[in-house]
Amino acid sequence: MSNLAIVGGRRELSPEETLQALQMMLSTVEGFAGKVVKLESKVATLEDKVETKLHIDYNQQRALQKAIGRRVREMLPSEKAYREHSKVYFAALYSALKDVYQVPSYRDIPLMMFDHAMKYVGDWEYLGAA
Repeated sequence: MSNLAIVGGRRELSPEETLQALQMMLSTVEGFAGKVVKLESKVATLEDKVETKLHIDYNQQRALQKAIGRRVREMLPSEKAYREHSKVYFAALYSALKDVYQVPSYRDIPLMMFDHAMKYVGDWEYLGAA
């Protein structure tokens, strides 16, 4: 007589078979864990690239230019003031953007900072004497 029992229409595993099945499952889980570690590393690399290497695209650059133009116009509403001081305001605002984001050109603002840059432009105040 066999020491195997039929449970619910299925054969019950022996202790050795149970151990072998558990070892196979453990091996599979360990394989998945290794793949997860590799994926985490790749995600970290991509995040670093997004944060440091990707810059605003042409449409975002254009949106920033328009926001800068609107901000300068808001600050110099009269035609006379705009004609006399806009060049200085534009230069100061573009310079401030480069200083804040530590970039050689506003076009090099990191992609992840675009929304912040738009808000910065909207809140910017000219600090020099007009």
